[in-house]
Amino acid sequence: MLGVRARWHAGGRESAERAFSGFRSVICEAIRAEGGLVSRGAIEADSAAMICPSLKSAVRIGGKAFHIAFRGAKILSDERLWLRGVIIPFNDNEQLRTEKPLAEDLAQIKVSGYSPSLLEAISAEKAGFKGMRLLIGGGISYSQSHRAYKLMIEGRRITPILRLHTPAFTGRLKDAYRDILWMASSSKDTREELQQHMFNRLRWAASNEDELIHAAITQVVFNHCEAFLASQMATMKNNESFEPTA
Repeated sequence: MLGVRARWHAGGRESAERAFSGFRSVICEAIRAEGGLVSRGAIEADSAAMICPSLKSAVRIGGKAFHIAFRGAKILSDERLWLRGVIIPFNDNEQLRTEKPLAEDLAQIKVSGYSPSLLEAISAEKAGFKGMRLLIGGGISYSQSHRAYKLMIEGRRITPILRLHTPAFTGRLKDAYRDILWMASSSKDTREELQQHMFNRLRWAASNEDELIHAAITQVVFNHCEAFLASQMATMKNNESFEPTA
């Protein structure tokens, strides 16, 4: 979840705790909406890690959480949650977290360690990309993600996953991750509703510099999604109208 520091500056501990509570509610609702398909996981303040039994369930839960959070604000005074997430492979033999003493004579001080997969996810999420974006990668191939995320739009099967060049990634993100276009939907009404929420959030963020950056970049991803879906539909319609000649 983004923006906790700004919330603390604006409203103190109560504001931060309110955001944490809203974040937990979003995660609960997303998991339950997808049949509770999570093997295990952990939530700490503004971060959540969940291990799912399949890539498909991970994509569905991640997308559902983004939809719930994005649609949660109806008016200017409502709490606006901005999420950022990554989906990566996980080794079932790994422990998400471990603890050990700082030293033999300082056993009262614990040092937390992270599994290689969780450390990869945390590092990617903290790598500096802005906006409400859900990334997939870290060893997941395009063909794997393609099989895990398909939408039926106007009777056509589409996979809304792109390697975006704007907003540009830096460093390892550039080669290892792609965007799941979470705002895509099989329902035209849902897509239009999310577009309206995007418009509102952009307006409401005008007085907050940090939020405005996230809103502006999220709008760019929305634009990419709209262009991608339009191009996919146009290509399929052109292919349908082509009649080979002997």
